[in-house]
Amino acid sequence: KSSPSYTPYYRVWNGSGWAPEQAATTFGSGNGIQWLVLAPKNGSQEIMLAAKTDTNDIYAQAWSGSAWGSVTTIETNAPCSYQCFDLAYERQSGDGLIVYREGNVDTPRYRTYSSGSWSSESSAGDVGADPAWVRLESDPTGERIMLAVLDENNDLNVQRWSGSAWGSNSELENAMESDVTRGFDLAYQANGTALIEYNEGGVEFPRYRLYTESTWGSEQTAWDIDGDIGWVALAANSTGNDIFSLIVDNENNELFLHKWDGYRWTEGEL
Repeated sequence: KSSPSYTPYYRVWNGSGWAPEQAATTFGSGNGIQWLVLAPKNGSQEIMLAAKTDTNDIYAQAWSGSAWGSVTTIETNAPCSYQCFDLAYERQSGDGLIVYREGNVDTPRYRTYSSGSWSSESSAGDVGADPAWVRLESDPTGERIMLAVLDENNDLNVQRWSGSAWGSNSELENAMESDVTRGFDLAYQANGTALIEYNEGGVEFPRYRLYTESTWGSEQTAWDIDGDIGWVALAANSTGNDIFSLIVDNENNELFLHKWDGYRWTEGEL
């Protein structure tokens, strides 16, 4: 809202319209909220909210369906201008997971959320450089959650949470265009196959890989957008294997929409 402000505001959709604006629980003092992330719990009214402030603090609070819970301080030293944290819920257990940057440490930190409480801090696998962008995506077929990190060396790293532990880290790309924008995204098909799409420095073709049977496939290429791939956003069909991809072309100020049908891409320009 107005700056500086460290109180998140919200409205609830009642099925036919938006309710009046209300304030959630105020986060600690600071210069304002920099990033907000919401994650819904499957089969529940619960929604988790996490926020990063300009003072490099990360906070979380849960929405019960009718009210906000107390605020938990997740981290007090996350020195990044970008979204260096993310939230997700395991689909079957309903436990939550937050992954975030701490200081100038190459190892992402994480906490789990169960029975209304956050765990103590632990570490995921080393990604080789300070995290700049963090993305989590839940596997619809189990407890697994995929983590992707773009680090400050422009490397794209991935590792999978099993529901209790992290698998090994894999570096899928070592020369992304930049860490200034999120030039990658993750999504799961309904059958449990993961898709990651990303840019590569100086290349006008989006790159992508598929994750099946605990293994990332080889790098493949979508179509030429004839521009600079600045931002990638994926949206999956919860009941099928098709995934929409929206790409921002920073060079020509254009938007491209294409669809993955589980086997191949179709293309288009908005």
